[in-house]
Amino acid sequence: MTGAPQAWQEPLNGIHPGKPFSKLAVMGSVTTMKLSVDVRDRLMALATSHGRTLGAELAALVTDAEEHEWWRNAKQAAVRLQADPERWEDYLREADDWDGTVTDGLGSHASEWPEYTEDRA
Repeated sequence: MTGAPQAWQEPLNGIHPGKPFSKLAVMGSVTTMKLSVDVRDRLMALATSHGRTLGAELAALVTDAEEHEWWRNAKQAAVRLQADPERWEDYLREADDWDGTVTDGLGSHASEWPEYTEDRA
């Protein structure tokens, strides 16, 4: 016998038979990162306190950072809008128009969803 059949010697999912391979090649779209021990330990502490894996904690941190960035941009846009009195007045008029939809005859939400009222006991 001259060894394994040819089909067994070809790469399967990026793994070459007889060569060392990483779990990463098997797992799909994941990667590694080089972190200082301090950052890794701080990330692990956060992940542990939230009951998450390191990957889930990083994902949550990125989501929080993206949301923070969105609000920062929104606030900057509002400041720019306020700097132009004509555009700011247009915005306020449009906001007033939309506020009018609140009184569209549907009544108060308090009776339907009392748990969301401020005066709950």
